[in-house]
Amino acid sequence: MADHIFEDIATLTEHYPFLSTVNYSVVKPHIKFAERRYVPELMDSVTWGTLLDESVSGRAPDARWTNLIEYTRDALAFLTVLHYIPHGNVRLSQGSLVVDSSDRTAPASKDRKNDLMRGVLEQAVEHLDYVIKHLNANADFFTNYAASEQYEASRASMINFSDDFNALYPLGTNRWVWRSMKPWKNRAESSRIIATLGPPYYNELLTQSKAGTLSTDNAPIFAKAQAALAFATIQLALENTAIRIEEGAITVYNNASQPANDLRTNASANTAQNAIDNARDEASKLLSEIEKTLLAEASATKYSTYFNSSKYVAPTDATAINEATDKIFNAL
Repeated sequence: MADHIFEDIATLTEHYPFLSTVNYSVVKPHIKFAERRYVPELMDSVTWGTLLDESVSGRAPDARWTNLIEYTRDALAFLTVLHYIPHGNVRLSQGSLVVDSSDRTAPASKDRKNDLMRGVLEQAVEHLDYVIKHLNANADFFTNYAASEQYEASRASMINFSDDFNALYPLGTNRWVWRSMKPWKNRAESSRIIATLGPPYYNELLTQSKAGTLSTDNAPIFAKAQAALAFATIQLALENTAIRIEEGAITVYNNASQPANDLRTNASANTAQNAIDNARDEASKLLSEIEKTLLAEASATKYSTYFNSSKYVAPTDATAINEATDKIFNAL
C-alpha cells in the first residue's frame, strides 16, 4: 500500500507540471497536509485506503477506480501547490526569514503570487467536485463510500454543489466560496425552507430528489424551494459575514490586505443593503408562491404529505389564502 497519493515528484508533476525542479522532500509535508485536511471530507477511510492500493498495484483496475485515482490526484496536486506556494522560496536562516533568488530568477511579486494562488485554487476546488460527483454517480460500485457519512453529507441539502447554486444565483461561485457560505445555507434551509414546507414534506422532496424520482407535482415545488434557498443563503451571508460580491464570487474582504495598485473599492452601505433586501424579497416571494399553491391545492391525493401535516390549514376561500400568506411573508 502506498503511504501517500504521490510517492515521487514525477507522479505529482503529471498533474501539476510546474514542480519538476522541486525536490520531493520539500513538497512532501504539503502533500501530507492536503491529504489530512481534505480527504476526510471527500471519502471514508476504507475507500481511501483502497484507492491508495489501486494506485500502486501495477494491475489495470476497473475504470471507475482509474477515474477516481485521476480525479483525486488532480485535486490533491493543486491543493498541495496551494499550500506550498507561501513557503516556496522562503527559508529560515540563523533565526531570520530569507527569500531565495539568483542572477537569473527573482521572487514573484505579491500580486503575481496572489494571481497564481487564485488560479490554483479555482482549479483545485473544481477537481474536488469531480471527485465527489464521480463517487456519487458510482455509489453502487463504491459500496463502502455509499454507506459512509461523506456520502450522506454530499446529498443532505436541496443544494449540494457550487454549480447547482450558481445556476440559481449566478456568481461564478466555486466550491471554496460554497464552503464559506455553507453555515448560512444550513441556517436558511432550516429557518426558511423547512419552516415553510414542514419537516415531513421537506423530507419527501429531498428523498425524491436524491433518488431522481421527483413527482410531477413535487418537481416545481422543489425547484422554487431550491431558488428560495439560494436567495435566503445570500441574504444571511451578506448580513452576517464580512464579505462582498466581486469578480463573480463572494469573497472575504480585508482593507489592510488590499494591494496598493488595486483600484477596487468596498461596496457602499446602500449597495450592500440593497443586495440584502433584494435577496430577502426574492426568497419571500418564492416561498409565498409555494405556500399559496400548497394551501390551495393540497388534498388526500395531491401533496398528500403536506396535506396530512401540521402545516396544512384548510382554507375558507382563495382570498383568505392570499391574504394570510401575504401577511406571513411580508413580515419576514
